[in-house]
Amino acid sequence: MYNYGYTPNPEATAAYAESLGGMYSDDVAQLVATDDGRDTFLWRPVVYLLSHCSPAVQKRWLYQNGQWLCLRSYNQGRIGSCVGNAEGMDLSTELAVDIVMGHVPMQFNCMVSAEACYAIGREAGNMLGGSDGCRGSAVAKGVTTMGTLFQQAYGSVDLSDYSVERCRQWGAKGMPKDLKPIAAQFKLKSSYQVKSVEEAWSLIGAGHPLNQCSDLGFATSRDSDGALKQTGQWGHSMALIGRRTTASGRKLFICINSWGEDWVKGPTYEDQPQGSFGIDYEVVAKAVAQQDMFVKVGMEGIKRKSLDWSNI
Repeated sequence: MYNYGYTPNPEATAAYAESLGGMYSDDVAQLVATDDGRDTFLWRPVVYLLSHCSPAVQKRWLYQNGQWLCLRSYNQGRIGSCVGNAEGMDLSTELAVDIVMGHVPMQFNCMVSAEACYAIGREAGNMLGGSDGCRGSAVAKGVTTMGTLFQQAYGSVDLSDYSVERCRQWGAKGMPKDLKPIAAQFKLKSSYQVKSVEEAWSLIGAGHPLNQCSDLGFATSRDSDGALKQTGQWGHSMALIGRRTTASGRKLFICINSWGEDWVKGPTYEDQPQGSFGIDYEVVAKAVAQQDMFVKVGMEGIKRKSLDWSNI
Protein backbone atom coordinates (compact mmCIF):
# COMPACT_ATOMS: atom_id res chain seq x y z
CA MET A 1 0.00 0.00 0.00
CA TYR A 2 1.35 3.38 -1.03
CA ASN A 3 1.36 6.44 1.19
CA TYR A 4 0.45 9.89 0.00
CA GLY A 5 0.13 12.98 2.19
CA TYR A 6 -0.81 15.95 0.04
CA THR A 7 -3.52 17.83 1.94
CA PRO A 8 -4.69 20.80 -0.13
CA ASN A 9 -6.01 24.00 1.39
CA PRO A 10 -7.07 26.24 -1.54
CA GLU A 11 -7.78 29.26 0.65
CA ALA A 12 -4.40 29.16 2.40
CA THR A 13 -2.60 28.54 -0.87
CA ALA A 14 -4.38 31.43 -2.59
CA ALA A 15 -3.50 33.72 0.32
CA TYR A 16 0.17 32.72 0.13
CA ALA A 17 0.25 33.19 -3.65
CA GLU A 18 -1.33 36.63 -3.28
CA SER A 19 1.30 37.59 -0.70
CA LEU A 20 4.00 37.00 -3.34
CA GLY A 21 2.54 39.69 -5.59
CA GLY A 22 3.56 39.77 -9.24
CA MET A 23 7.23 39.22 -8.48
CA TYR A 24 9.10 37.22 -11.16
CA SER A 25 6.16 37.21 -13.61
CA ASP A 26 8.19 39.06 -16.22
CA ASP A 27 11.15 36.73 -15.74
CA VAL A 28 9.02 33.63 -16.22
CA ALA A 29 7.30 35.16 -19.26
CA GLN A 30 10.77 35.74 -20.75
CA LEU A 31 11.67 32.10 -20.16
CA VAL A 32 8.50 31.00 -21.97
CA ALA A 33 9.15 33.36 -24.87
CA THR A 34 12.75 32.19 -25.35
CA ASP A 35 12.37 28.48 -24.57
CA ASP A 36 14.35 26.33 -27.01
CA GLY A 37 12.45 23.11 -26.28
CA ARG A 38 15.60 21.05 -25.71
CA ASP A 39 15.51 17.90 -23.62
CA THR A 40 16.54 18.71 -20.05
CA PHE A 41 17.62 16.11 -17.49
CA LEU A 42 18.10 17.91 -14.20
CA TRP A 43 18.97 14.73 -12.30
CA ARG A 44 22.31 14.46 -14.13
CA PRO A 45 24.09 17.17 -12.09
CA VAL A 46 22.82 15.41 -8.94
CA VAL A 47 24.28 12.09 -10.10
CA TYR A 48 27.56 13.76 -11.06
CA LEU A 49 27.99 15.37 -7.65
CA LEU A 50 26.84 12.31 -5.72
CA SER A 51 29.44 10.23 -7.57
CA HIS A 52 32.08 12.37 -5.84
CA CYS A 53 30.55 12.01 -2.36
CA SER A 54 31.47 9.51 0.34
CA PRO A 55 31.02 5.77 -0.41
CA ALA A 56 28.10 5.63 2.05
CA VAL A 57 26.26 8.45 0.26
CA GLN A 58 26.97 6.90 -3.12
CA LYS A 59 25.64 3.54 -1.95
CA ARG A 60 22.40 5.11 -0.71
CA TRP A 61 21.71 7.24 -3.77
CA LEU A 62 23.30 5.71 -6.87
CA TYR A 63 22.98 2.43 -8.75
CA GLN A 64 24.25 1.05 -12.04
CA ASN A 65 21.71 0.29 -14.78
CA GLY A 66 23.66 -1.13 -17.70
CA GLN A 67 25.93 1.64 -18.98
CA TRP A 68 24.12 4.29 -16.92
CA LEU A 69 24.83 5.49 -13.40
CA CYS A 70 21.38 6.37 -12.08
CA LEU A 71 19.75 8.25 -9.22
CA ARG A 72 17.64 6.54 -6.59
CA SER A 73 14.48 8.15 -5.29
CA TYR A 74 13.52 9.18 -1.79
CA ASN A 75 11.32 6.66 0.01
CA GLN A 76 8.86 8.26 2.42
CA GLY A 77 7.81 4.97 4.03
CA ARG A 78 4.60 4.57 6.00
CA ILE A 79 3.84 8.22 6.57
CA GLY A 80 2.14 10.91 4.50
CA SER A 81 5.31 12.96 4.06
CA CYS A 82 5.36 13.08 0.26
CA VAL A 83 5.53 16.90 0.14
CA GLY A 84 8.69 16.90 2.26
CA ASN A 85 10.28 14.12 0.23
CA ALA A 86 9.46 15.78 -3.09
CA GLU A 87 10.84 19.06 -1.75
CA GLY A 88 14.02 17.31 -0.66
CA MET A 89 14.52 16.09 -4.23
CA ASP A 90 13.66 19.51 -5.67
CA LEU A 91 16.07 21.43 -3.44
CA SER A 92 18.86 18.89 -3.93
CA THR A 93 18.39 19.16 -7.68
CA GLU A 94 18.26 22.96 -7.70
CA LEU A 95 21.46 23.11 -5.65
CA ALA A 96 23.26 20.53 -7.80
CA VAL A 97 22.38 22.37 -11.01
CA ASP A 98 23.69 25.64 -9.57
CA ILE A 99 26.91 24.08 -8.32
CA VAL A 100 27.67 22.22 -11.56
CA MET A 101 26.86 25.26 -13.68
CA GLY A 102 29.16 27.38 -11.52
CA HIS A 103 26.62 29.66 -9.88
CA VAL A 104 27.06 28.54 -6.26
CA PRO A 105 30.52 28.03 -4.69
CA MET A 106 29.33 25.33 -2.30
CA GLN A 107 30.28 21.71 -1.69
CA PHE A 108 27.70 19.00 -2.32
CA ASN A 109 28.17 16.30 0.33
CA CYS A 110 24.68 14.83 0.59
CA MET A 111 21.03 15.27 -0.32
CA VAL A 112 18.55 17.56 1.45
CA SER A 113 16.72 16.13 4.48
CA ALA A 114 13.13 15.16 3.74
CA GLU A 115 12.28 15.27 7.45
CA ALA A 116 13.45 18.90 7.66
CA CYS A 117 11.42 19.91 4.59
CA TYR A 118 8.35 18.17 5.97
CA ALA A 119 8.71 19.77 9.40
CA ILE A 120 9.25 23.32 8.14
CA GLY A 121 6.36 22.95 5.69
CA ARG A 122 3.98 21.84 8.41
CA GLU A 123 5.13 24.58 10.78
CA ALA A 124 4.97 27.31 8.15
CA GLY A 125 1.52 26.09 7.13
CA ASN A 126 0.20 25.94 10.74
CA MET A 127 -0.22 22.17 10.44
CA LEU A 128 1.77 20.88 13.42
CA GLY A 129 0.10 18.13 15.41
CA GLY A 130 -2.81 16.15 14.06
CA SER A 131 -2.60 13.75 11.14
CA ASP A 132 0.06 13.47 8.45
CA GLY A 133 0.28 15.67 5.38
CA CYS A 134 1.35 19.00 3.97
CA ARG A 135 0.76 21.19 0.90
CA GLY A 136 2.91 22.81 -1.75
CA SER A 137 2.35 26.40 -0.68
CA ALA A 138 3.27 25.57 2.92
CA VAL A 139 6.61 23.98 2.08
CA ALA A 140 7.34 26.83 -0.36
CA LYS A 141 6.75 29.29 2.47
CA GLY A 142 8.79 27.15 4.84
CA VAL A 143 11.97 26.84 2.78
CA THR A 144 11.93 30.58 2.05
CA THR A 145 11.30 31.71 5.64
CA MET A 146 12.90 28.94 7.72
CA GLY A 147 15.36 27.17 5.41
CA THR A 148 16.25 23.49 5.50
CA LEU A 149 18.84 20.90 6.57
CA PHE A 150 20.85 18.19 4.81
CA GLN A 151 21.29 14.45 5.30
CA GLN A 152 24.20 14.78 7.71
CA ALA A 153 24.88 14.90 11.44
CA TYR A 154 24.15 18.05 13.42
CA GLY A 155 25.62 17.36 16.84
CA SER A 156 23.63 14.53 18.41
CA VAL A 157 21.02 14.60 15.64
CA ASP A 158 22.10 12.45 12.70
CA LEU A 159 19.99 12.96 9.57
CA SER A 160 22.19 10.78 7.35
CA ASP A 161 19.46 8.14 7.10
CA TYR A 162 15.81 9.04 6.62
CA SER A 163 13.62 8.10 9.58
CA VAL A 164 9.85 7.68 9.43
CA GLU A 165 9.62 8.08 13.20
CA ARG A 166 11.62 11.31 13.18
CA CYS A 167 9.53 12.57 10.29
CA ARG A 168 6.39 11.86 12.28
CA GLN A 169 7.74 13.51 15.44
CA TRP A 170 8.98 16.61 13.64
CA GLY A 171 5.75 16.80 11.69
CA ALA A 172 3.86 16.91 14.96
CA LYS A 173 6.16 19.16 17.02
CA GLY A 174 8.32 20.94 14.47
CA MET A 175 12.07 20.89 13.95
CA PRO A 176 14.09 21.02 17.21
CA LYS A 177 14.73 24.62 18.22
CA ASP A 178 18.51 24.27 18.32
CA LEU A 179 18.53 23.24 14.64
CA LYS A 180 16.47 26.19 13.39
CA PRO A 181 19.39 28.68 13.32
CA ILE A 182 21.35 26.17 11.22
CA ALA A 183 18.44 25.65 8.83
CA ALA A 184 18.06 29.42 8.50
CA GLN A 185 21.47 29.55 6.82
CA PHE A 186 19.95 27.73 3.86
CA LYS A 187 16.85 29.80 3.17
CA LEU A 188 15.80 30.45 -0.40
CA LYS A 189 14.97 33.98 -1.48
CA SER A 190 11.32 33.59 -2.48
CA SER A 191 8.96 31.49 -4.56
CA TYR A 192 6.66 31.86 -7.55
CA GLN A 193 3.32 30.20 -8.22
CA VAL A 194 3.38 28.39 -11.57
CA LYS A 195 0.34 29.50 -13.55
CA SER A 196 0.40 27.41 -16.72
CA VAL A 197 1.91 24.25 -18.17
CA GLU A 198 3.88 26.45 -20.57
CA GLU A 199 5.53 28.06 -17.55
CA ALA A 200 6.21 24.66 -15.98
CA TRP A 201 7.78 23.35 -19.20
CA SER A 202 9.98 26.42 -19.61
CA LEU A 203 11.03 26.48 -15.95
CA ILE A 204 12.23 22.88 -16.18
CA GLY A 205 14.04 23.74 -19.41
CA ALA A 206 15.74 26.66 -17.67
CA GLY A 207 17.03 24.47 -14.83
CA HIS A 208 14.33 24.87 -12.17
CA PRO A 209 12.75 21.66 -10.73
CA LEU A 210 9.15 21.77 -9.51
CA ASN A 211 7.12 20.17 -6.73
CA GLN A 212 3.92 18.85 -8.31
CA CYS A 213 1.09 18.71 -5.76
CA SER A 214 -2.19 17.38 -7.12
CA ASP A 215 -4.85 14.69 -6.87
CA LEU A 216 -3.80 12.98 -10.12
CA GLY A 217 -3.14 9.25 -9.94
CA PHE A 218 -1.13 7.10 -12.34
CA ALA A 219 -0.76 3.52 -13.50
CA THR A 220 2.29 1.53 -12.36
CA SER A 221 3.62 0.18 -15.67
CA ARG A 222 5.56 2.52 -17.96
CA ASP A 223 4.91 2.46 -21.71
CA SER A 224 7.60 2.29 -24.40
CA ASP A 225 8.40 6.00 -23.86
CA GLY A 226 8.94 5.50 -20.12
CA ALA A 227 5.65 7.26 -19.30
CA LEU A 228 2.66 6.35 -17.15
CA LYS A 229 -0.99 6.73 -18.01
CA GLN A 230 -2.89 9.11 -15.75
CA THR A 231 -5.66 7.22 -13.97
CA GLY A 232 -7.51 7.53 -10.68
CA GLN A 233 -6.68 9.92 -7.87
CA TRP A 234 -3.72 10.31 -5.51
CA GLY A 235 -3.49 13.17 -3.03
CA HIS A 236 0.22 13.25 -3.69
CA SER A 237 3.35 15.34 -4.24
CA MET A 238 6.20 14.39 -6.60
CA ALA A 239 9.21 16.18 -8.07
CA LEU A 240 9.41 17.23 -11.72
CA ILE A 241 13.11 16.99 -12.59
CA GLY A 242 13.27 16.83 -16.37
CA ARG A 243 11.57 17.02 -19.73
CA ARG A 244 11.97 15.36 -23.12
CA THR A 245 10.28 15.25 -26.49
CA THR A 246 10.12 11.81 -28.11
CA ALA A 247 10.88 11.10 -31.76
CA SER A 248 7.13 11.17 -32.43
CA GLY A 249 6.81 14.65 -30.87
CA ARG A 250 5.30 13.55 -27.54
CA LYS A 251 6.20 16.07 -24.82
CA LEU A 252 6.91 14.46 -21.46
CA PHE A 253 7.82 15.81 -18.04
CA ILE A 254 10.02 13.45 -16.01
CA CYS A 255 8.61 12.98 -12.53
CA ILE A 256 10.36 11.16 -9.67
CA ASN A 257 8.25 9.68 -6.91
CA SER A 258 9.09 9.05 -3.22
CA TRP A 259 8.24 5.34 -3.02
CA GLY A 260 11.65 3.86 -3.80
CA GLU A 261 12.34 2.14 -7.12
CA ASP A 262 10.17 -1.00 -7.03
CA TRP A 263 6.66 0.49 -7.15
CA VAL A 264 6.79 0.96 -10.94
CA LYS A 265 8.01 -1.18 -13.81
CA GLY A 266 8.68 -0.84 -17.51
CA PRO A 267 11.31 0.77 -19.73
CA THR A 268 13.14 3.99 -18.90
CA TYR A 269 14.87 6.44 -21.22
CA GLU A 270 18.68 6.37 -20.96
CA ASP A 271 19.56 7.19 -17.32
CA GLN A 272 16.00 8.07 -16.28
CA PRO A 273 15.77 6.98 -12.61
CA GLN A 274 13.90 3.73 -11.98
CA GLY A 275 11.62 5.43 -9.44
CA SER A 276 10.54 7.99 -12.03
CA PHE A 277 8.21 8.14 -15.01
CA GLY A 278 7.16 10.42 -17.82
CA ILE A 279 3.97 12.48 -17.57
CA ASP A 280 2.30 13.84 -20.68
CA TYR A 281 2.36 17.60 -21.13
CA GLU A 282 -1.44 17.73 -21.11
CA VAL A 283 -1.61 15.86 -17.80
CA VAL A 284 0.78 18.27 -16.07
CA ALA A 285 -1.53 21.03 -17.33
CA LYS A 286 -4.22 19.47 -15.12
CA ALA A 287 -1.87 19.48 -12.13
CA VAL A 288 -0.92 23.13 -12.65
CA ALA A 289 -4.62 24.01 -12.85
CA GLN A 290 -4.97 22.87 -9.22
CA GLN A 291 -2.87 25.94 -8.34
CA ASP A 292 -0.45 24.44 -5.81
CA MET A 293 2.78 24.26 -7.81
CA PHE A 294 5.58 26.64 -6.81
CA VAL A 295 9.10 27.14 -8.05
CA LYS A 296 11.60 28.18 -5.41
CA VAL A 297 13.79 31.19 -6.14
CA GLY A 298 17.45 31.49 -5.15
CA MET A 299 19.52 34.63 -4.83
CA GLU A 300 19.90 34.98 -8.59
CA GLY A 301 16.16 35.05 -9.22
CA ILE A 302 14.48 33.06 -11.97
CA LYS A 303 16.91 32.95 -14.85
CA ARG A 304 17.84 30.53 -17.60
CA LYS A 305 20.73 28.44 -16.39
CA SER A 306 23.51 27.51 -18.80
CA LEU A 307 22.71 23.81 -18.97
CA ASP A 308 25.59 22.01 -20.68
CA TRP A 309 25.72 18.25 -20.13
CA SER A 310 28.92 17.69 -22.12
CA ASN A 311 31.14 17.48 -19.03
CA ILE A 312 28.73 15.45 -16.90
